[in-house]
Amino acid sequence: MKMVRITANDENYSPPREGSREKIRRASLLASHRPSESLPHEARREPRPPNLCRFLVFSRLQGCRGGLFRTGWTHPKGYAFRPSQEGILTGARLALRVLFAFSLLPFPFAAPALEARKIMEEVYRQDTSQDTTWRAMMEVFDKKGTMRQKKFLYYKLGSLGDSKTLVRFTDPAEVRGVGLLSINLKGVSDRQWMYTPAIQRIRRIAPQERSRRFLGTDFTHEDMAERVLDDFQYRMLSQDDVIEGHKTFKIESRPIAPDRSQYKFIYLWVAQDIPYVIHAEMYDERNQKVRVLNASQLSKISGIWVARRIEIKSPLDNTQTVLRIEEVHFNTGLKADLFTPQGLEKGDAF
Repeated sequence: MKMVRITANDENYSPPREGSREKIRRASLLASHRPSESLPHEARREPRPPNLCRFLVFSRLQGCRGGLFRTGWTHPKGYAFRPSQEGILTGARLALRVLFAFSLLPFPFAAPALEARKIMEEVYRQDTSQDTTWRAMMEVFDKKGTMRQKKFLYYKLGSLGDSKTLVRFTDPAEVRGVGLLSINLKGVSDRQWMYTPAIQRIRRIAPQERSRRFLGTDFTHEDMAERVLDDFQYRMLSQDDVIEGHKTFKIESRPIAPDRSQYKFIYLWVAQDIPYVIHAEMYDERNQKVRVLNASQLSKISGIWVARRIEIKSPLDNTQTVLRIEEVHFNTGLKADLFTPQGLEKGDAF
């Protein structure tokens, strides 16, 4: 079939009716954007070359060859898209700006961990003593509310969390002379020894025994020692809790390995105006709250903050123990041989 072109100068030409031009324009527009299966292939609109910005993003996400700065794209039918050098540089600058903007955003996990670690370092650092001696008393309450008293001496050699400690009971008579030696040093596996004068025996406290109550109190063997800073990982949870008039940092403490602590995790509340843990909650492997500690009556002695009253409760057993510090002495020149398993057998005077 032969096609004939008709122009406005031909005698057979007739102008379109009113409104038909608009209909023709709309039909052409629809045909160009929505190709119909009934139209011949040549009449369908060919795909547009991809948008440069969209191509730069999706080529990266889809793993296209050439990566973020691929310089061309070719349609299967042969239509080629070749971005100019200026366009490529503009896209590159845009990508770099986006990456730089994301680099300025706070990392949601690392930053709180670093902040919490720094706060705990301040807690440990505030105790500048070389050695410490306490005279203290424990009031032990059973589930019926009956109270028993135990008196003891506490010695520490070294800095907080990097030390050796010795607890020696003086009263009542049935526990007099009982001693607990704790080695609170990083990387030390054998950490605790106990001396019982009734049988004149020194024995090592096995790791599985560290969760047991110490002489019937609410303190476990682990609680009677100092925790090594590097044995735990720290994470900031909140900064708004107020405890006994102190605004606090709430920090989660988790042991770096199961053998470093009897607890699965510990919540610590550090006063924001004093670098001291004034409240703590300890949880076991079943996520049960097994200990609650509260430190009060804080005072500064020789430039070091000390809590003269420490209360620890066992919610599951409905018991509690109150530790009261009666006397505190720093830097009296304690001897290193006192803090050995053999030194446990020796009697000590305050």
